[in-house]
Amino acid sequence: MEKSFLYLLLFISINLIAQNNPPNFDGIVSSEEWQEAETYEIKYEIDPGNNVPSPYLTKVFITYTETDLYVGFIAYADMKNLRSSVRNRDEGYLDDNVFIGLDTYGDGRYMVSLGANPEGNQLDVKLLSTGDDDISYDVNFESKASKHEDSYHVELKVPFSVLQFKQAPKMEWKILLY
Repeated sequence: MEKSFLYLLLFISINLIAQNNPPNFDGIVSSEEWQEAETYEIKYEIDPGNNVPSPYLTKVFITYTETDLYVGFIAYADMKNLRSSVRNRDEGYLDDNVFIGLDTYGDGRYMVSLGANPEGNQLDVKLLSTGDDDISYDVNFESKASKHEDSYHVELKVPFSVLQFKQAPKMEWKILLY
């Protein structure tokens, strides 16, 4: 079966406003609890296609509190053919999955990519400026997921304390969603 990962090759700079009431971290992304978040739609894929329109839409929600970054995904899919198994950490690459990439220094030195498969099994990797991947890189973050009739939802909760970034007057990161 062909891989059907959904990717977005869109670098975006974001300026988020801290959310007073963070989303309920339960693996279900509802529009009511994510209403204050920045929202994006992933409409293209690079695997198996090469920057072609994706057959399925993925919605992404991003917000934060003073201590944590929150990311929510609604990945629409053919649920009968969804590749999803309970796996050990960093083995979910064999499944359908969603990721966010953070270039926290904004200089291309490396990008920390965090995600999960439809079971909520965590995936993380550091992408180096040389083009190499450091799959031994682990970040302590939380992930929860749920399956629905036409989609799966993934929520990530990433403490800022586990990310390396320079102090800045305002938070501006380059983010890659895929």
